[in-house]
Amino acid sequence: MAMKMPRALVRALLAFSITACVTGTGAGAIAALGAQQLLAPTPAEEEASKYIAQYLLQNHYRKVPANDSLSQQVFDRFLENLDPNRSYFTAPEVANLRKDMGRQLDDEFVTGKTTSGFRIYNLFLQRAREKMSFMIAALKGPALQFSNHETMMADRKDAPWPADRNELHDLWNKELKY
Repeated sequence: MAMKMPRALVRALLAFSITACVTGTGAGAIAALGAQQLLAPTPAEEEASKYIAQYLLQNHYRKVPANDSLSQQVFDRFLENLDPNRSYFTAPEVANLRKDMGRQLDDEFVTGKTTSGFRIYNLFLQRAREKMSFMIAALKGPALQFSNHETMMADRKDAPWPADRNELHDLWNKELKY
């Protein structure tokens, strides 16, 4: 049975992960890759993350172990905070991310590595760019059709992830219309 993490510790770990991914010019190095830019941690950020991890693991009042259960909870919260309406990632992508990185976040956290957090966040940024391009192209294209009877769930936090890119694009189209 999975141990329930105290919200304060999960929030602290999540805040650390998000901060590591989105810090500004003095902190996160940006590596150019073609026309896109990827965020990457600096050596100073990785060193700081080691100290933060050690401090939390040694001084948190609950003494929660850094294990795969913690890693899965941090992963789930990270995705929940990045994509609360489930409109950037598809179900297979989430499954692959969970398989590839969902159990290593704790190991990386303890050693000061932030590779998985940055990879997930960079995928999110890539998808946000794709979504913006999709919507701009849709607005420049033929007039949107409002005569079709369509529905869109406004709060998708409990909805399943889109099954594939076609379903994701359908969702983006509905978001643009409504």
